[in-house]
Amino acid sequence: MPEKFRRIIPVMSLKLCIWILLQIIMHYGYNDKTVEEKTIDKILSNAINEARQNIDELKQYYDESVLSQNVMEQIQIPFKIWNLHASTQLNAQKLSHAALLSIAATKKLKNGGIKLNNNLPIILKYINEYCPLDEIKCTNSKYRTIDGTCNNIIHSNWGANGMPMQRIIEPFYANGIDELRTSIIDKSELPNVLHLSNLFFMMNHPTTLKINMLNVLWAHFIYTDLVHTSSLQLLTDEVEILLPCCATKFKQHSECKPIMVPKNNPNYSNFPDCLPYTRTAPAPHPKCKLGSREQANQVTSFLDASIIYGTTIQQVQALRTFRNGHLLTNLNLMNQNILPTINIFCNLLKITTANCDLTNKYYSLNSNHLNFLQSISILRNIWLRQHNRIATNLKIINSHWSDEKLYQESRRIVIAQLQHITYNEFLPNLIGKENWLKFNLRSETNGYSYNYNYNIDSTVINTYATTAGQYFVTMFGKYFLWHKNDGIKILERQLNEYFNDPELLFSKDQTRELLRYVLREPINESMTYVNDNFYNKFFKRKENLAYEFMALILQMGRDHGIPPYTVWREYCGGSKIHSFNDLMDDLIDGTEMIKELSKIYKTVDDIDLFLLGLIEKPLNDAIVGPTFSCIISLQFQKTKIGDRYWYENNFEQLRFTDEQLMEIRKITMAKILCSNVESFDKLQPKVFELENDYDNYPIYCSETIRSDMNISKWLDKSNYKLNLLLTEKKIEKAMEIAIEGVKQRRKRERQNIRENQDLFKPGDPLLSLLDQDLFKPGDPLLSYGKMMRAKNEAIAIARVSDVFLQVTKNILSHIGTESNKELLGEVNDINEMQNLLQQIDVSSFISRIEPFLGPGGSVEKCLPRNLPCDDVTPYRTMSGWCNNLQNPRFANAFGPLLHLLPPAYDDGIDIPRSKSITGHLLPSARVISNAIHFDLPIIYQNYSHMIMQFGQILDHELTHSPIEHGPDNEILNCTRCDSNEILSKHCMPLLIPLNDPFFPIYDENSKRRCLPFTRSLLGQLNLGYRNQINQLTAYLDGSAIYGSTECEMKELRTFVSGRLNSTNLGAFNPEALPQGDQEQDCRSKPDFMCFVAGDERNSHQPGLTSMHNIFLREHNRIARKLEEMNPFWDDERIFQETRRIVGAEFAHITYNDYLPLLLGNRLMHKYDLKTHKIGYYHGYNDKCDASISHPFATSAFRFGHTLVRRFFPRFDAFYKNFTEPIDLVENFNNVEAIYDGKRGMIKKQNLKR
Repeated sequence: MPEKFRRIIPVMSLKLCIWILLQIIMHYGYNDKTVEEKTIDKILSNAINEARQNIDELKQYYDESVLSQNVMEQIQIPFKIWNLHASTQLNAQKLSHAALLSIAATKKLKNGGIKLNNNLPIILKYINEYCPLDEIKCTNSKYRTIDGTCNNIIHSNWGANGMPMQRIIEPFYANGIDELRTSIIDKSELPNVLHLSNLFFMMNHPTTLKINMLNVLWAHFIYTDLVHTSSLQLLTDEVEILLPCCATKFKQHSECKPIMVPKNNPNYSNFPDCLPYTRTAPAPHPKCKLGSREQANQVTSFLDASIIYGTTIQQVQALRTFRNGHLLTNLNLMNQNILPTINIFCNLLKITTANCDLTNKYYSLNSNHLNFLQSISILRNIWLRQHNRIATNLKIINSHWSDEKLYQESRRIVIAQLQHITYNEFLPNLIGKENWLKFNLRSETNGYSYNYNYNIDSTVINTYATTAGQYFVTMFGKYFLWHKNDGIKILERQLNEYFNDPELLFSKDQTRELLRYVLREPINESMTYVNDNFYNKFFKRKENLAYEFMALILQMGRDHGIPPYTVWREYCGGSKIHSFNDLMDDLIDGTEMIKELSKIYKTVDDIDLFLLGLIEKPLNDAIVGPTFSCIISLQFQKTKIGDRYWYENNFEQLRFTDEQLMEIRKITMAKILCSNVESFDKLQPKVFELENDYDNYPIYCSETIRSDMNISKWLDKSNYKLNLLLTEKKIEKAMEIAIEGVKQRRKRERQNIRENQDLFKPGDPLLSLLDQDLFKPGDPLLSYGKMMRAKNEAIAIARVSDVFLQVTKNILSHIGTESNKELLGEVNDINEMQNLLQQIDVSSFISRIEPFLGPGGSVEKCLPRNLPCDDVTPYRTMSGWCNNLQNPRFANAFGPLLHLLPPAYDDGIDIPRSKSITGHLLPSARVISNAIHFDLPIIYQNYSHMIMQFGQILDHELTHSPIEHGPDNEILNCTRCDSNEILSKHCMPLLIPLNDPFFPIYDENSKRRCLPFTRSLLGQLNLGYRNQINQLTAYLDGSAIYGSTECEMKELRTFVSGRLNSTNLGAFNPEALPQGDQEQDCRSKPDFMCFVAGDERNSHQPGLTSMHNIFLREHNRIARKLEEMNPFWDDERIFQETRRIVGAEFAHITYNDYLPLLLGNRLMHKYDLKTHKIGYYHGYNDKCDASISHPFATSAFRFGHTLVRRFFPRFDAFYKNFTEPIDLVENFNNVEAIYDGKRGMIKKQNLKR
């Protein structure tokens, strides 16, 4: 540091020292930083260009003739079938290209010796150029998205189709980024996977277990629901073209990692010398950040029956009938529902010389794995029938439900049943009951589960997808056959003959006969002994060679950077392994296995996880050993706890009812089979275990023990009669008519305003959004209109509310016909009809309405409504969202006011009450006001004016119901008595009565005058009567200080040490409210600017401004103290803790000081309003909606206006008058008095650290 700086630093202030240090850093560090950025820029530019060139090279393979030269002819067809099995979606290809760019950039930076920092602007610039990931906007839908997005509202892509698999342990790549793992001894290649396969995966009379083949098929079925890895392939409009990974005529692409065939290989006889392998398609990191290679999962990672319904919109549309909620089926000769068929294989193979037998029937694929084995197709077929059976039964009890509703509810039930069976019947056999309990995988016996955690990522674990989850391939028997009812075995065929050939399923009784075999056949113990169908007959066709499946799994593990066995063993709690002999007691045939392993691997730390995971001795009562059991348990724990839609979760709108949940818990796999396999006579109750003569003896399906789910628990009673009339199509039509009607009315009102709103002369052009006759500053109508203006969030809601109100009117008009009255019977009372209308779910229409009404401000940023709720945070949201975990919308800002009694509208919907119960017109509100309001000096001797002043800020803390404005947010001038007709329907002018003591009765044209009145803003988001909005939270949360939206809060903060913004007005008030234009009718500006606070009415009058200023100071005072005591707290922590304390102080003052004076001790005791001196309050009730009621907001709490005095005296420290008082008449929206330091408004406080 230069000497001149050293000499002066000791005498400088701390702030100045910091400033100078920053200048020094900037001066002396700037050139180095620039050089580094230039270096990174150059490296990244070269890396991106090289990667793009590498991707462009793929285009040379797009010639279909390449396919015929790709590999040796003898291996072509198995290779094509494998690549169909690992097919790529178009969207995944786009993502993979972005991932390849990121990987190339990462490698270049590492080779250049530059530490990876994804937050560097130069890196972000390149990422933003090529990243195809779009931000997803989520809604709180009752039903899952088909692609898995928005399951986690905070992390919307977690578990979604196409996203990268999850890592528990960092990947093991040779270069740390993407190269296949090498030996830790000398970085040499690991043993050849074909050699390993031939050495270890051989038929050797494995031990059979006491469970049946259904466990194997279910494992495959569930694995396929959770996982689909795809090879990087070339996609054209018609076909997927494979990379020529073994073709000598083409340059080998970097995505090829072929498996070399060792000499004297018994399965290939030295021909060919290479098996093609294309690397799994990579996926970009979140936000396309740089980093190591990750692989895409091309199905959702949730157990959501995607194997039945698909994971893309295209698949869904292809699999639905769009009638009665059903899935598409074909009817075979036996009139049985089976999967729809296509000739997909022939389309694939037609470009080769291979023959295609068009008489074969293949299933339509929402998963290409379905054709892999006949048995997995059968399971999908059974669940397809289950879906359609449920949809049919739902239609019977809810005939008014639409196709979409039937489909979604049936899908929801099927997913719940699939989850329940998997976790309660299948997993205990697989991982053992000890881990089943340890990892909390057992379902609840009653009630709901509260284990959901939005911080848990359900995305499939890469190690599960690549290795542990594929354990089941070692457990298949060599043959598949059918069992007659008497146990006779027929039609025995080798397993490989079923690969991708489900033709036999079209013959008579195929499902029943095959299932009998599956339920009666014991399975092989999970180990490396595999029948030859998987290593020398895999996808074999006639004279062609087979593909080597076990070698593929090993190669894929290395491709994915899966850590070796010893690393995972230690992570799962196993003992540390130092040598091969340490494994002796843990392996099946330990002596022999260690002998072979030590010959081929250079160190025990090199051994592939898949190999040793299979050889481990199984846990007690489990199929797999401890390491695989740990990995599988961890996967299914994440699948359960990280799924917001898990069937047992208790979230509003998402949950099943208690009764429905109990019905789902009745379901067993035995019942599913009995209900969906025709003429299935009897089977064992525990269908995942072999039958016996004791506790698992076969019984008839008709017996009561197989009691079915009671579908009547899904009877929609709420609006059954009304839905008979109001189908979804009719509501859609009503919406269309209402939208058009609202658009036309807004157009008319816009024209009316131009033509008729002319009573005020032009004034400040900022006062309206149209070039028209404008209001003058200071006009009472202007002041009121600005004070009662709606926020953008409220305007957005009101636009939708307007349409719903019009729909309600149209519907009630339609229902009024004689034929409909006869159908509805006793539903004649308007209030009962209103209740029925409000129960119709119209949430799906909200997003459709706004675009038709023109542009509006986006409110998502300012008013986030994330789900699920964070149930552990100690801090409130700004809008009150999620204060009530079970009902997150209760008492939110921008929610409707509550009616404690049915509203009293003349038409029951919208028209203001005008008549008394006698039928006579109600007296004018102005007449009533003149009769009961007198300006008399009646003084309370026992209460100070603070009763009024605190009451005002308390009112502004709780409620603000804005008024309607014009179509372009203009203040409506409803002065003319006919303004309701010639200006806007929102005008409700009040006729000035004869002999009024203040207002003239006639205008200059001798026409009767009216007082302007504009109706309150609409706020209901349902059908039914007109309701009004509250722009504030209903909680005592300090919203008057901090605001009710995220955007308001950010404007008020300094983001330094947790403090709020303030203005230094001088020595008399160095910490005043911040200045701003929040008060749009500030009468004292520009000389004296109005202020900004959590409530925009803070500058309404000087007394109210003073209260806001006091609470601002209190916040900053506490923030300083907290910073002093907790110097390690950051700004956010200090702010939130201070806000929490100030909110508690405000609530305590309200209930301890203010309300007892207002209500008296008797009512305080009666309604349990007294604060506790010690201990906690235990009266919280999540069923109680804290929203502000209409009687409170519009009547009861308006009493405070009668307490306001006209003159506010100003006292000295001894409470003596020392200057003239403030005349309230002259000081509305005028803050000059706050700036008056001589006569003293808010004296300064001592600021202490």
